Amino acid sequence: MFHLMFSLPSLYVLARFVLPLPWATGAKVALAIILLVAAQYHLWSRLSSGSVFSPEFPRGLVFLFNWAFGAILLLALMQIALDVTGLVVRLLRGGGAIPHGARYAAAIAAMLLSGLGVYQARRVPPLKDVEIAIPGLAPQFDGYTLLQLTDLHISRLFPKEWTQAVVERSSTLGVDLIVVTGDLIDGSLEARRADVEPARPPTCKGRRLGHSRQPRVLLRLRGVDPSLRRHGTARARQRACGLEARRR
Repeated sequence: MFHLMFSLPSLYVLARFVLPLPWATGAKVALAIILLVAAQYHLWSRLSSGSVFSPEFPRGLVFLFNWAFGAILLLALMQIALDVTGLVVRLLRGGGAIPHGARYAAAIAAMLLSGLGVYQARRVPPLKDVEIAIPGLAPQFDGYTLLQLTDLHISRLFPKEWTQAVVERSSTLGVDLIVVTGDLIDGSLEARRADVEPARPPTCKGRRLGHSRQPRVLLRLRGVDPSLRRHGTARARQRACGLEARRR
């Protein structure tokens, strides 16, 4: 089914950016087709996997769709800003026609910003260090360190190699507890089984947090497929690992 809501930015870009350009009709038609195809990214995702959040096509194509979709959205916002500015100018002193140079500049800026966003999204997340003071905290928990990994969305966009890099980076931090929250995977477990393998919590039953170099991993999963629990990423690990700690 054609996704009208996701197409609105592209339709605005077609009407207010593409049509006024001094291009040949054939070039405008070609660009219009590209915009409409890119705008239906969520439709292609649904057709490939049954979910708009899990595109099951090559990673490079996922990057390309994300870049194009982001560029369309940014260009639509920039074009709205240009149109509002032109309208204000026309009301105040007449004229107000938008020069083609402004349109080209907006398009280039949208493509560059979208590319930067995709590049930032694909990297291993940088560490954000936050110190929290808790009044009345038991002395044995003074200096207790937690690493929260949230919304990993392991998928074709973030495959096994990316997951492995996150795990390796996390393992070097020397924290006491790793907490995984939010969406762990996109799509079914069968599609993500190999990609999620590096994120399996280690067996740590019988170890105390203050005396082990291996951090404990706690995953709190709600509404997941039972096979994911059988895979080893379940709240049962919380009970197996316990939450004991001793002063270092």
